[in-house]
Amino acid sequence: MNEPGACVFIVHTFPPVEGGVQQYLYGICEGMRNTDLTVVAPMPDNVRGVEEFDSGQRMKILRMQPGRSRQGVICAIAKILKRFGDSYQAKRSGWLKGFFRMTRVLLATLRYRYYSSMTNASLSQLTEAMKGKRIGVTHSGYILPSGVTSYILYVLFGIPYVVYTYGMELFVWEERFFCRSLMRTILANAARVKVIMTIARHVERKGQDMVIRAMPRVLERHPEAVYVIGGRGMMESRLKALASELGVEENIRFVGLVSDDELSLHYRMCDIFIMASRRIGNDVEGFGIVFLEAGYWQKPVVGGRSGGVEDAVVDGGTGILVDPQSPGQIADALIRLLDDEALAHSLGTAGRQRVLDEFT
Repeated sequence: MNEPGACVFIVHTFPPVEGGVQQYLYGICEGMRNTDLTVVAPMPDNVRGVEEFDSGQRMKILRMQPGRSRQGVICAIAKILKRFGDSYQAKRSGWLKGFFRMTRVLLATLRYRYYSSMTNASLSQLTEAMKGKRIGVTHSGYILPSGVTSYILYVLFGIPYVVYTYGMELFVWEERFFCRSLMRTILANAARVKVIMTIARHVERKGQDMVIRAMPRVLERHPEAVYVIGGRGMMESRLKALASELGVEENIRFVGLVSDDELSLHYRMCDIFIMASRRIGNDVEGFGIVFLEAGYWQKPVVGGRSGGVEDAVVDGGTGILVDPQSPGQIADALIRLLDDEALAHSLGTAGRQRVLDEFT
């Protein structure tokens, strides 16, 4: 991406919308600061300060209005791309599922490069697309969150790839202050509480349900443990019902949405960060930015061995990888870290160093 020339970067979401994926994409764009970069992103609903954010960036940001059909999205992107080349041809030859994926873009001029964000595409989808020649790669680059996926595609199809590490600016968190409501809710007995934490959308893939199922065993050995669940989602009521059914509701706290301004306190106050992500159909964890965020705050992490999580967590180095379908393995990993403070500290220290060395 350091080649001279202009780049068009088409994304499905972008700041000032808050979230890990948004910061991931923004970090990539910030890393391309020496390039003539234009970002094509949707105009978010019910988000304030979009124009102020866009005007304050070094990159140019073009916003698409929401509510378009798939055909409308492709036509809108094609019109935008027309500004960047003397001639072009754009064809719809695939699917748009969740992301604005322009699946075949042919630019007659090589003055510009096109990058499509495919941060949640599964290997099976990518393989199918490649075999069916539905993705044009002659003049386009695809940014994948997983080095493993990139390598497999290289072996199967000979497509070269470059590892471009995540570049989120983590240091700004040092300046942010604590959230008093969280302090009141979680840390009334801070000296004797061990905090296990997940911050993620409440969807099946993120694995909060499996951690809740692991909690009875964890509490047998560590009754002082509290599982803090941040975020919102369609599964919240089911998760609360599951906690009640298993009799662990007193040791589980749902703290709701966590803003970017509050993230630093949440990471600082937890003892272990866990996200037991698992594959649900074609829905798979692309990377797991939260593992890096927790690592920056020197927290040991537990991750589900699924998708791109193996790129984010070094098993035995910065955290522990487990079978995300096994509450037993999850419980064993949590108990091991709660039992062995030296191990937890070692993994957390290594996690921070990895972030500083490889991702900043």
